[in-house]
Formats: sequence, C-alpha cells, structure tokens
Amino acid sequence: MDNLNKELNIVYRYLLKKGVSHEDAEDAVQETAYKYLRFSDSIRSSKVRSWLIRVALNYYYDQCRKNNKYILNLEEIVVEEREVPDSIILKKERAEEFHILLSKLKPLFSELLLLKYEFNFSYVEISQLIGISTSSVKTNLFRARKKNSSYCTRRISMTKKGTSNENVKIDFVSNSAFQKSVKKAKRLQVLLYIFISFVTLIVLMVVTHFGIQYLINEKIEKERIVTSRVMTDNPIKGAAISVYHTRYRHNIFSSESETVLYKTIGDREIVWDIVLKKYPAIGAVEVLDRRSGMVDINRIDPEAQRVVRYNQFNNERIIDFYYPDVDYTFLPQELDIATSLDENMLIEVALSFHEPMAISDLGAVLGYENVDWLWENVKPDTQMQEMDTKQFDPDKVLHGEDAYGYKVSERFPYDKTTIENHLISGAVISGTPQELKRFQQLDMIRASVLGVTIDKY
Repeated sequence: MDNLNKELNIVYRYLLKKGVSHEDAEDAVQETAYKYLRFSDSIRSSKVRSWLIRVALNYYYDQCRKNNKYILNLEEIVVEEREVPDSIILKKERAEEFHILLSKLKPLFSELLLLKYEFNFSYVEISQLIGISTSSVKTNLFRARKKNSSYCTRRISMTKKGTSNENVKIDFVSNSAFQKSVKKAKRLQVLLYIFISFVTLIVLMVVTHFGIQYLINEKIEKERIVTSRVMTDNPIKGAAISVYHTRYRHNIFSSESETVLYKTIGDREIVWDIVLKKYPAIGAVEVLDRRSGMVDINRIDPEAQRVVRYNQFNNERIIDFYYPDVDYTFLPQELDIATSLDENMLIEVALSFHEPMAISDLGAVLGYENVDWLWENVKPDTQMQEMDTKQFDPDKVLHGEDAYGYKVSERFPYDKTTIENHLISGAVISGTPQELKRFQQLDMIRASVLGVTIDKY
C-alpha cells in the first residue's frame, strides 16, 4: 500500500500542475485508486504510473463534461459556467505561478518538462503516457531544454535540495474514502471470482458430462448385440440366442444395462437369460450379474456320458457343439432321445456336422423347416491344432453361448443369401419329436446334443 500511496500522490500533484482544483484532484485520485484495486491483476507493474495518470485524467475530463465545465487550452484551467470573469482571472493568476516559465513553450515541450523534472518520470513512462516513442521523448526533451534551460536548471537544483513538491504528501491509503473503496473493490472482486468460478464449474461439468457420455456410448456400441431376426453378413455370438430388449440406466461416471435374452423353441419364445453390465467411462466393461450363472457347474452325467450343463435361471439344458476333424472319446447322439419324447413337447437339439458345408449346398440337404440357427467355426487353424492336442473331451467342446453363427428363418432361404463363401459346421433345430425325426436320416450329422425341452401348450 505504501507504493500505491506514493504513486497516487504523484498523480495528485500532476493534476494540480495541470490546473485541476484540490477537490477535483482528490476525487479523481480516489476513483483511480478504486479502479486500480479492481483491475490490478491485469496491469503490468512497469505501466502502473502511466495507467493511473491516464485513468485520472479520463475521469476528470468525464466529470467536466457531465458538470458542464470547460477546459481552457492555454493553461488548462477549469471554469464553471456560473463563474464571473474575476474568478477566472484569479485562477489564471494561481496557475501562472507554476506555468510562467513554460507558457512560452510548445504544449508538447511544456508537458515533457513537467513530467521529467516535476515528477521525475522515466523516458519509458513518459512514452507510455503521451503515446510517442522513447526516442521521440528524448529528442523533444533535448529541444525543450535548449528552449528553456533556466527552468531545467532550477528544477534540478530544487530536486537536489529536497524542495520538490514530492515532500508534500497526502495519505490517500488511510483516509475513510479510500478504505471504503478498498472494501467495495474487494467485495466486487470476490463476487467476480465467485461468478467466474461458478461459470467455470458449469462449463467443466458440461464438458465432463458430454465427454463421459461419449466414452460410455462408444463402449455400448461396441458391446451391442445384433438383434436382427434374419441372416446378416456377420456371425453373431450365442447359439440361437436373441436379444429381447435392453434397458440402460445412466449415472454420472458410468451406465448400467439390463439385457433380456430369449430363445425360440418351435413356435414359442422363452426367456433364456438376464445380463447386467456396467459401462464405466474409464476401464473395461464389467458383467455384474448373469442370471443363467456366472460360473458353470461341470459334472459328468453318467447316463449322458458327458458333461451336461444347466441354465441356472430356468434349469434348462445348455447346448454344445463338437468340432469337425477333432478326435473325441465320446460323441453324443441325443437326437434319438429327442424324437422319443412326448409329442406335446418342444425340443431344442444342437447338430454338429462331420465336415463343414457351404451355405449354397446346405439348403438342399438340411432343409429350412425347424432350422433356427447355423454354426460357423470361426477359430483359426492354429487354435484348432491346439484343440486336437487336448486330452479330455470337455476341454474340446464348444459351448453354445460361445459359438458364432446366423439366426435363420424358413421364410428367407439361407442358401439364397450373399454369404456364399461361409462354411457351416453345425445347426440348431427345434420342434416336436415328430418334426425332428426327419433329421435322423442325415448322414452329415456327427453329434447331437439335447437342449431346451418345454411343454408345447
């Protein structure tokens, strides 16, 4: 505050030298101090003095215009309209004490001498205040000194003797008006900071929200299961499993989904599974719950002579596939069991072929009725070679939920599609025991696994 008080006194004396009255100069300085407190963060320290003087002069001139005052060009004396000529003469006489030596000079010269020798401004400060280059300041000061060397000598000697007006100081910082300005400026500054912080927080929240939602939606799109009911160009994961619907619940930093999966058995649809997933903005997608069971229970069924897995949600059997060209200890033939069940049953059976068949050839052999899904083996040759080296059959079986293939319909013959180069290694069929008997005559079937069994009515 001491430095500020010093600068304000310089501004005050400068205004007096310009012919401004004591009261008007104090008002201008107080207003300048208030504005400085509000905008000090944006003012370079090297330009404080010139900034203060410009603000004070601008405020003073504005007040003159508002109060119908005029500024005389010669000595820059303020005159009110109401004043009589004697008042003007008195003011001129007081001003002549300060300007008598400068009155014969050009306005620019007198201004430069006043700033340099009355207030000890540096060349840079004068340049910033008047708006001319530093070199021009030096050149014009040199010419002004030559025009009035006695004034310069007198002012320099007064400065050395300590008789300069700088010894007369007013404590602007401690008076009540300035303290009120400080409090007002602080309040406004606090309110400004609060407003800026609030706006920044809102913008940050909006940007963060949309950024998080973008990341989450990207993951949801990658995880989205194709819900088409007819054959598409890309195989779908999950043997004969379709999506009924998915509901999403969006939180601040993640989203959760609940997907209902179903199977079509004959002409009936049953809920097969309900899967809950979490999609965080950062990190991997997490499966929170799977009603069919998060962990498989693998036990050898003595009657079936293989591992029979059950859906823990509805207690129905889960189908498996057996790869072509892979050796197994036992190959189930459960299509015979399916055809021997009660005629009021609807039954699902997974068929595995001896060798892959092109789709264009499959329709003539397998037909379209009661065919729900076609399995395509998408494992590369290297993985198939490793598969054949495994010792136990359960390690070489492909679980139905991990198989890739195509949902088909007898309304759209699958051998008429554009997917001619794909090889099919198995199929999922469903229907009544009587409807499934025709598949017993097919020599292409290597293994058959019993799946869902439900009442027809």
